[in-house]
Amino acid sequence: MNEEEIKEKIISEGKSFILNQWSYYIQLEKMFLETESYVSIHKNNYKCYSTKYTELLFLICGEIEMISKIICKNIDNNFKFSDLTSIEEWFKIIETNEEIADGIINFKVKAQLYDFEYVPWLNVRKETPSWWTAHNKLKHNRINNVVEATLENTFNALAGLFVLEKIYFQIISNNHHELCSKLYDGIQYFVPMDEWFYKSIFEKQIDLGCYL
Repeated sequence: MNEEEIKEKIISEGKSFILNQWSYYIQLEKMFLETESYVSIHKNNYKCYSTKYTELLFLICGEIEMISKIICKNIDNNFKFSDLTSIEEWFKIIETNEEIADGIINFKVKAQLYDFEYVPWLNVRKETPSWWTAHNKLKHNRINNVVEATLENTFNALAGLFVLEKIYFQIISNNHHELCSKLYDGIQYFVPMDEWFYKSIFEKQIDLGCYL
């Protein structure tokens, strides 16, 4: 590829991530935060369940399925989106890249405002995450399993999606660094998303320095 082709590829992939993955994630997060008008996002309310959390779990886990398969495609170019149907099958592909797999498994998510700290994929090698199991129960029998649609499961699923978003963004960034280093001595043309797109609740920090 020549210089212009590399620039075009980097900008195209960057735009695609922002428009197709990150912007949708932020939209889902906003929908989750709007539920605080009815139920405070607090540990004391983690077992509260509602049809709204059911809706959010379906949307969040649907996006987890999509981005997991995108990551699989980046690891194995022969991967077909129609091939795998379970989270266990996706992760077998992801584990063929140890760096990516470890990055997902060990990623600790924090939401300081809500005293939230969680490692959503920690035990995925041994068992299916509890929030994903809740989603499956709801998918197969929503009425009988309505109590699975809790604030806790929804919050944890959102954290799981956030991890995959950040890992996929890192994959794209690493690919761009490799491309850039060939012609530009490491100059990065890909604009970090935090510079022009607002952050997730998992990235915001409370700074009380001005009051101390």
